[in-house]
Amino acid sequence: MSAAVAELIAADVEYDAASSHKLDTYRQWNKDHGPTTADDGDFAVLHAADARLEAARARRRAALDAAQGGDA
Repeated sequence: MSAAVAELIAADVEYDAASSHKLDTYRQWNKDHGPTTADDGDFAVLHAADARLEAARARRRAALDAAQGGDA
């Protein structure tokens, strides 16, 4: 297996984990808070979950491009 394919697999696993984490985080947040009762600090955990997923998405996109012979 090439290094590019191995990176694509690792990136895909991280993406799946980040996606699951985001879903779990949002579910828990909805149990613990309401949009009308939460303050700005309460939203930080949601922003962190979004950022983790976006980073995983970018990694997966770059890995896919590399596996297909791109310059990413």
